[in-house]
Amino acid sequence: MKHYLVAVDLKKEYRHGAIGVPALRGVSLRVTAGELIGICGPSGSGKSTLLHVLAGLDRPDSGRIEIDGAPINVADESKRATLLGTEIGFVFQSFNLVPVLSARENVELPLWPKPFPEHERRSMAETMLARVGLKDRMDHRPDALSGGQQQRVAIARALVGKPSIVFADEPTANLDSKTAEDLLQLLAELNRDLGTTFIFSTHDQKTIRFASRIVLMHDGEVRA
Repeated sequence: MKHYLVAVDLKKEYRHGAIGVPALRGVSLRVTAGELIGICGPSGSGKSTLLHVLAGLDRPDSGRIEIDGAPINVADESKRATLLGTEIGFVFQSFNLVPVLSARENVELPLWPKPFPEHERRSMAETMLARVGLKDRMDHRPDALSGGQQQRVAIARALVGKPSIVFADEPTANLDSKTAEDLLQLLAELNRDLGTTFIFSTHDQKTIRFASRIVLMHDGEVRA
């Protein structure tokens, strides 16, 4: 079986003065295209670091990462930025929406560097916002949206460029339990309908039932 994402022996350490704090201790992972994977573990287990490294937002100290055969961690900054804008989507825990832009304009952001005419860019954003259930909220700014709606905008933004894989870092952490469940159900539907590979992190055991496979982390290592 060909694996879409391959990570081998990833190590990452953060420095606090003279003290080194290991975040990843030789993590290896293989992902098949179309999977919905939950990275589960307590706070400080290395989940967020792993997602940032896999997505190319941060570099490991050592190890190897390939997405669809392309090396990520050895690519230069320009190549990594291109991959993040085309092949890879990312959903942040804190939404990371631009407060002065509408929902539609936030979703259009990843398309601005690309040679899309304005009407096509607008249409792509509106289609994706409708897909995540925000057809009647497109002109609202983030402060006029609930937390769950803001995270749906963030998901639409991650998907609008039609990436093959989307990473979501604790996407339900700032949401109540009902909204969190609805959001994970949405990810499962998008995974099924679009065929997009999703890898999300969570510390909430109740949310992992939406995943097709669970990776359990503790102290920077994959335990199961």
